[in-house]
Amino acid sequence: MKRKGLILAVFTIVFILIASLLWLYSDSNDYVLKINGEAVDADEFKAYLAWEMSYMEVRNKQNGNGTIDWEELDELEGVPNKDIAKDAAKDLIINTKTLTQEARKRKIELTDEEIQKLNSQVDSTFEFLALNGLSKEDFLRIMKENALIEKLALSLAPEEEKTVFDSRHILFNTQGMTDAEKADVKKKAEAVLARIKNGEDFAKLAGEYTDDPGSKSTGGLYTGISVGSFVKPYEDAVFAVADGEVYPELVESDYGYHIVKREKVETKNEKPTIITDDIYNDFMQNVGQELIDKAEVETSNQYIAIDYKTFYKTNENN
Repeated sequence: MKRKGLILAVFTIVFILIASLLWLYSDSNDYVLKINGEAVDADEFKAYLAWEMSYMEVRNKQNGNGTIDWEELDELEGVPNKDIAKDAAKDLIINTKTLTQEARKRKIELTDEEIQKLNSQVDSTFEFLALNGLSKEDFLRIMKENALIEKLALSLAPEEEKTVFDSRHILFNTQGMTDAEKADVKKKAEAVLARIKNGEDFAKLAGEYTDDPGSKSTGGLYTGISVGSFVKPYEDAVFAVADGEVYPELVESDYGYHIVKREKVETKNEKPTIITDDIYNDFMQNVGQELIDKAEVETSNQYIAIDYKTFYKTNENN
């Protein structure tokens, strides 16, 4: 009985060891992380780690320091630099996957034009950054994910109050002229302004006299102009009169003399069309952070085994 019990005990231990080894094997060859069920394998994790380490080195050199010793302890954290990079890569993956998942849920995609633009950016920056251990394909994929997150942030940005105006002008160009020549142009402009004050049609005179090719065919008209788009003296004149009124004096700018007529000014709410730092940061601090906080994250034993030495090579050009 004792022998039989011993054999059974040994068999049990062996079975447990084999099961444990099989579990470890399947776990280490399955995924490093799972974010809301989406698996990140070792190759993808290493790509993010290479990205993070490369940017840490770029920042380090911008601060006047040399190449990072990854085995060295960080002075503030008290842990090896390689572990700081590894944890940063993990956080970056969690953030990126969570937000790109949300973008896909909302049917947000990159256009062919946006992808083409990213391809050009990768071609111009990849060699400059000398991203150690990161292939150009991985670099492009991460750039696409970042662009998708920016597009998500832009889609969720609140409407902004925007003031726009319609106006007409007649430009009398004085660029490159002498003072005497400018004086002659000014007399001509004053004569046309007097005719407008006497009731002649502004648009007709603009078509005849303006030196602005952009508005000559429209009778000097520009519509839907955002505040800050035109030179300040011009915009000051627009906002100094009421709708439909002509500014009573010539307006001088670096381009020459303008006769300015305000057609209308309106304030409306519009969705922003260009991502800015303020829009992105506001998204990340609010909606983005809420999504990240709710994300379900699994870390496998394979995370422990990830080591930068398996792919990272010091580049002397860095």
